[in-house]
Amino acid sequence: MSKRESAKVPITLYDNALEAFNKIKNSLSSEEVIFAFPNFEKEFHLTTDASSCALGAVLEQEGKPVTFISRTLNKAEENYATNEKEMLAIVWALKTLRNYLYGSAAVKIFKTTDLGRMH
Repeated sequence: MSKRESAKVPITLYDNALEAFNKIKNSLSSEEVIFAFPNFEKEFHLTTDASSCALGAVLEQEGKPVTFISRTLNKAEENYATNEKEMLAIVWALKTLRNYLYGSAAVKIFKTTDLGRMH
């Protein structure tokens, strides 16, 4: 989410937005998405993505999320080319998640655009 202009302006959630929020909330707490406790003897999968205003990543193990991270881009980073933002997402995620990844068995890195080519 972007920063709002004024914190005094109330947020209005319409029915469709509230329904979507509840669907996401329920999905994230379902059995299929329960967070995995990391096993450092097994392989990690790191998936990253970048947009015009933010970076994001998910660290998974055996198809279950271990952690999610995200951050907004600063003004200079917003001017990066698309491939530079994608590389920034990878470098930032590796630095941020180094406590999980350092010394682990193996790490596979994916960009979200790579996932469509896997099938």
